[in-house]
Amino acid sequence: MRPILALLAYALVAVIARGAGLPGDQIRGPRLTDRDFFAALDLTRPGLEQVAAAIAAGDYARAKAELLAYYRTRPDSTGHGERRPGPRNEKPSLAALTSWNGFAHALTVDWTGWKRFQLTKRDFITVHRPMGWDFIRYVTFTLDDPGQNTHCDADLYLDDLRLTGPGGTVDLGGFEEGLGAWEGLETNADRAHSGQRSGRWVNSPASRLVRNAGLIHDWTGYDTLEFWMDSPAATGARISVVLDSEDLEFPETAQDVLDHRELVFVKPDYFVVVDKLEGEGVHEIESLFHLNHEEAEIEGPVARSVDPGVSNVVVAAAPVEALRVRIAKGETTPEVQGFIPSERWRASWRSPQTRSPEHGKRAVPTVIYTLRTTLPAKLVYVLMPCPVGKRLEVTCRLLPVEGPGTAVHVSLPAGQQRAVLIGKPGQHVSCGAMGTQRQVAVFDTSGPSPRLVSEL
Repeated sequence: MRPILALLAYALVAVIARGAGLPGDQIRGPRLTDRDFFAALDLTRPGLEQVAAAIAAGDYARAKAELLAYYRTRPDSTGHGERRPGPRNEKPSLAALTSWNGFAHALTVDWTGWKRFQLTKRDFITVHRPMGWDFIRYVTFTLDDPGQNTHCDADLYLDDLRLTGPGGTVDLGGFEEGLGAWEGLETNADRAHSGQRSGRWVNSPASRLVRNAGLIHDWTGYDTLEFWMDSPAATGARISVVLDSEDLEFPETAQDVLDHRELVFVKPDYFVVVDKLEGEGVHEIESLFHLNHEEAEIEGPVARSVDPGVSNVVVAAAPVEALRVRIAKGETTPEVQGFIPSERWRASWRSPQTRSPEHGKRAVPTVIYTLRTTLPAKLVYVLMPCPVGKRLEVTCRLLPVEGPGTAVHVSLPAGQQRAVLIGKPGQHVSCGAMGTQRQVAVFDTSGPSPRLVSEL
């Protein structure tokens, strides 16, 4: 038996479906199980007895309901007993908490001049179902309920924003060199807490929100969000500091779309991936391949890593009308994409002296296939490793099939042609002169007539 070639590319594939009735934000990143989530909580705190009892009984549905009831009824919104000195932690307005998942802290503009804020994680309330402090998508300052604030038209100023903690200090905005990733602010040279400039928040109905999505996203190594805010008058305006995080679970409506994935390894050369998407209506489908390389390129529906001196990988999609493909690497806006976990970090061959960034993630090329179509639908990909110094030409396409199955034509290097039939044992699937009742059958179609190579 010929040795099996290792697929050296790290191919992490995720399929996300969006469509009518689904939320606009795509859901990304790793997921916590119910067990992991509750294991991270301190269930010995007063008031969490019913949550602990439900966990002990293995009833996670009841544990979620009890935890929600605890947050809704506890008298102390910080959940940590006696309040420590500092900004008041009022409830943010209902309007600010109805369409997102994360953490929030509210403050009232009851001061004049510059005031320092040091908000620890204990100062924030948990809203809905955030992923956690290891994935903060963005931070916003939002003016709440403008109709109820009669003196909310005074400009505010922000300066010296930073994260501090055991992970060190991360500068989020000093504005000396511009606004950076901040939206809703104007650079101002008239008022500054330190240096020569600050960020001016023109507090008008058109700019009630200040946002930054380009910050560090893993806050686990940081305890405190610090900033200075200047108000020329004690207006009584209410401001919510919002940290948007991901949802722990897919919403119930996302169950309207089901992805049945089949992965076939055709020894010793390549993998065939089949995604069968079931549902109704028009949806947007995305397939993501995170490559453990530095560089990649696209040619039609085929993407490949192109690092010199190492093995590479080819990802070939079967052409489908309206199928789009792009490569993302190290993107932080409008969403985080093109990274792999910190344990896989290494210096780039282009910059061998580079040190690991504070967030620990490594930017890698991520191949993103996108298709907006009416379900049901089928997407097929072929993945093939490339030896060092070799550039292999690989393509694939769907073939017409009779019966409940899939037929894929694969064009391999050196003119080799294959047809892979995938079905269910005992159910006949055929494509022209080729057929099988086994789960997988591979035919050599290089000659004038197909020849069965193997069955499983």
